[in-house]
Amino acid sequence: MVRRQGLNDQLIEYVRVILVPEQQDLWTNFARKLYREKKLDDGRLSGERIDLYVIARDLSVDTDQEPVKTTMFNYAIELNQALRARQLLLEGDSKDLLNTLRNRQSDPAIDMGTRKKIEAARLVVRNTNDRYREEIALLLGAPAGDSFRMESLRRSYPKIYRTGNAERVFRDAMELYGPEGQRADEETFDAIMGLYDEFQAKLQSLNTRMYNTTRTSEPELELARIENAMRRANGQETLRPEDPMRPLQQERRELERTYIDRLRALLGDDDFKELNGARRY
Repeated sequence: MVRRQGLNDQLIEYVRVILVPEQQDLWTNFARKLYREKKLDDGRLSGERIDLYVIARDLSVDTDQEPVKTTMFNYAIELNQALRARQLLLEGDSKDLLNTLRNRQSDPAIDMGTRKKIEAARLVVRNTNDRYREEIALLLGAPAGDSFRMESLRRSYPKIYRTGNAERVFRDAMELYGPEGQRADEETFDAIMGLYDEFQAKLQSLNTRMYNTTRTSEPELELARIENAMRRANGQETLRPEDPMRPLQQERRELERTYIDRLRALLGDDDFKELNGARRY
């Protein structure tokens, strides 16, 4: 492991020293980007694995214009520091690997303490991404900022912000009965839009609650998992913590079902079942 890391560092250094002056100026930013690409996938918490530079690229956001450029630069520095702190705890000192393994066998509490520090370091990475998501979105303004925020949330918290089946059914209905749809009908379209807007308002409120609960509960559940590992090592009975997301997920399913039922009542069973994704209801 030590030799492999040495070879990696040596290769990077060989590349660096042959760069022309203009390339040398860009090297530090490139090194940060390379480190992000290699280490972000080690994340476990929601929001811990995303790269806001990638999202900005995918949405064609110009990150070379001020004040976004300065904010993105600060983000790169803070994320790099947070990732390096996390990786130092995750990977440990490879030169002392044997003693680390021995300590885990002789005193599990030593390993548990390290794992708790790792969870704290994960939070720093996640919080850095969450904080800069909002800062960048605010700088971009509407509508680019709104798109950036929602795409970041969708990738960071996919269980909350991904497009659900109920939304796809509604969108198919709006396309079908819209002005250019196969069954264009202004009155029906307006009724569908009214239902959809009402559904979206309640869904967004619920999503915000799920977002706040996820950010609080995920670290707590990880710590509970660590404590259970300690209990097993000591021959004690493990505990089963309650996941506060479950009732919210059930509330979401019920909300979706309620508005899908109202859509079906509006269209009638025969027309409703022809919508994409409707048969599961």
